[in-house]
Amino acid sequence: MQFSKVAQCAVIFFICSHLYAQTRDPGQTSSSSSASPMGTSNVDDKQLAKDVRAALRRGKRSGYSFSNIRVRAKSGVVSLTGAVPAQTDVDAATRVTQAVPGVTAVDNRMTVHVPMNRYGGQ
Repeated sequence: MQFSKVAQCAVIFFICSHLYAQTRDPGQTSSSSSASPMGTSNVDDKQLAKDVRAALRRGKRSGYSFSNIRVRAKSGVVSLTGAVPAQTDVDAATRVTQAVPGVTAVDNRMTVHVPMNRYGGQ
């Protein structure tokens, strides 16, 4: 009885390890095993976010207000959050972000926030 349980466990282990070996890419290394399902890693996401921030800084020189925008990237999808003073800034940030190589989609969650003066007016 003990032996049959051990044998069953050994067979199950063998089958599972064989299936795992078939599903792995032969050229895959252990460092790439931390990649996300879409094939990009956290390093790629960080670099893409950095590239988008640099592009937004360059766009700021064109007169747009991009200083309150937060950028996050995940598998090529870039999320923009924050507040800007005008809808034209929202639209420009989307265009600038879409033009960055590696960006597959833009999730723009920015809001327009018109600053009030100290007397409550605009």
